[in-house]
Amino acid sequence: MTHGKPAAIRDILTVVDLAGRRPATAHAIDLATQTGAHLTGLVPVFDYLTPSVVGGGIPASVLADIRASAEQPAREAMKAFDAMASAAGVAFEAARFDGGEGEFEELAARARLCDVAIVGQEDPERPEGDRRAVIETLLFSAGAPTLVVPYIASGQHRGAKIAVAWDGGRPAGRSVRGAMPFLAAAESVSVIVVDDGSRFVGEPGADLALFLARHGLSVTILRVPPVERDVAAAMLNVVSDEGFDMLVMGAYGHSRFRQFVLGGTTRDILETMTVPVLMAH
Repeated sequence: MTHGKPAAIRDILTVVDLAGRRPATAHAIDLATQTGAHLTGLVPVFDYLTPSVVGGGIPASVLADIRASAEQPAREAMKAFDAMASAAGVAFEAARFDGGEGEFEELAARARLCDVAIVGQEDPERPEGDRRAVIETLLFSAGAPTLVVPYIASGQHRGAKIAVAWDGGRPAGRSVRGAMPFLAAAESVSVIVVDDGSRFVGEPGADLALFLARHGLSVTILRVPPVERDVAAAMLNVVSDEGFDMLVMGAYGHSRFRQFVLGGTTRDILETMTVPVLMAH
């Protein structure tokens, strides 16, 4: 039995944006360059032709045009990913997955076997498909640690100063375990505890600090009040004020018709994030 360093990042998966600067793709490539990991780029094909539509008497020429309109951006994104990854010299492969009707079984199957999945935040000026459903698939169906990159990001991976949002819950614990390769490589780690009246066993954040200390990490605990009962705003204010490079947090959701959907604080963070956020459920 061997002891020592946490498992390294060896397999990265990224969902490739169909257009624009593709900061999440660039971020994934930069992380693969830094870690020597293999990179898989998955390109969505947002084809919304359901069986009922196909069999609804629509002329074949119209159906062909609809399919072509879905295929073209996917081909261009695949070409862009190949060029970016080749220029960086990383080991990579590219594949497509069906993004029609919000069902992403292919994506979930591939993401179940990766060390981290990287996806871009929804760009309000360049929406494509259903980005929230893609993120939910990675978190809830695949169970993958998922790094969401802001659409305003530079495309470079910086992880020197990392904050962990801690509430003692199961998703928060899974996010910490999924983030261990990042935390081990960081220069400093801080634990953010939002004092919103939640009950903790013992001193808030002390249990996480002890866990990380056993992994050789020294952490600072920051207890902050919520901003007008807004937990997401409180966390992002600290991230901004302290200059953190990255935030780690549990992804919370609730079941709706047997499908998970992202909960309030998680949803708010995804809409207003300014640094990459690593989530797990």
